Amino acid sequence: MFTPENFLANSTTTNLVNSSTTTVGSDHDTDDETANVITTTIGGGLSMIGVIFIVFSYFKLLEYRAGGTTAQTILLFISTADFIAACSNVVSVWIPARSDTAACKTGGFLIIFATTSSFFWTSCLAIHLYLIIMNKSHLVSHKKKMLIFHIVSWGLPLLFGSVALGCKALGPSPENKNESLIKLTTGGWCWIRDFHDKKKNIAWTMMTSKIWELSSYLLITVLCILIFIQLRFKIKTTDSISEDTLAEARKVERRMMFIPVAFVLLRVWGTVRYFAYVSELPIRAKVLQNMPLYALQGLGDSSQGFANSIFFCISNKRVYEYWKYTLANILPDFLCYNPDSEDSERTPIIYSLNVEK
Repeated sequence: MFTPENFLANSTTTNLVNSSTTTVGSDHDTDDETANVITTTIGGGLSMIGVIFIVFSYFKLLEYRAGGTTAQTILLFISTADFIAACSNVVSVWIPARSDTAACKTGGFLIIFATTSSFFWTSCLAIHLYLIIMNKSHLVSHKKKMLIFHIVSWGLPLLFGSVALGCKALGPSPENKNESLIKLTTGGWCWIRDFHDKKKNIAWTMMTSKIWELSSYLLITVLCILIFIQLRFKIKTTDSISEDTLAEARKVERRMMFIPVAFVLLRVWGTVRYFAYVSELPIRAKVLQNMPLYALQGLGDSSQGFANSIFFCISNKRVYEYWKYTLANILPDFLCYNPDSEDSERTPIIYSLNVEK
């Protein structure tokens, strides 16, 4: 039976339920954002430190005439792009833009430029190593090759960012997660704005980033596998090969596998969430709203510079020896290595070797 008292009681109950649901959702969103801020800051901070390490080591190698190789120079360019991307990501999560401001558009432009440039330069590094190891470097001169690399790796990202900026495609993600799922395809920073049209969102995100990221996955993986096969073939077909040469070849194999594995592992979280956004699968919403994946994307998308610093160290004996010697002077007991002992070298290998650039 309808009475004013029953109506008021039902209304009160409904309001309490709605209020409780809103509070729980708000708390969940806050937890997501906190985790994303933490992981993005950690990843970005490690990348910045890694890039500083690469830059310092690069110029230290030049100082002792033990560096300046093409691979090292390309890695320096990758690091420059990764540093810009890491800074932009960290700033975006700490100072989120809630409106279509110039700061937000600038951040979106820098992220498009830096991340796409990093994809291209990483692909160029794989191409360069492929040409060297497969003995195909004679196919194109060094000067022409580097010119092409620069045009592609700096020019195209600049073009993509400029087109997105000129077409007013840059902007903040929706503040309310219920408004759209587009925010959940990013790490929370300004990028492609929400057009409230899924086809437009997909077209712009593909053009400015994702298609080049996926192409880089494929190209880098294929080239590294070809290099791996070629190295194995040379080892098997060589009649007389020393143990030292064999050990060095195996080290090269492991280092070459590091490039695609690290690249894919860092970026796979965002790629999985992006494919979930594009798809119409029943688990789409669950994947997009999965907090661990959201946090891992923030970590992975900002950590490329740190991974590159590890590769730079393990792939260059002179860099490794220099830092081993330097750190041993600071923490000899901790490293169990005394640079002044009779059994160890008194100077790092970087000081005593003059390598042609």
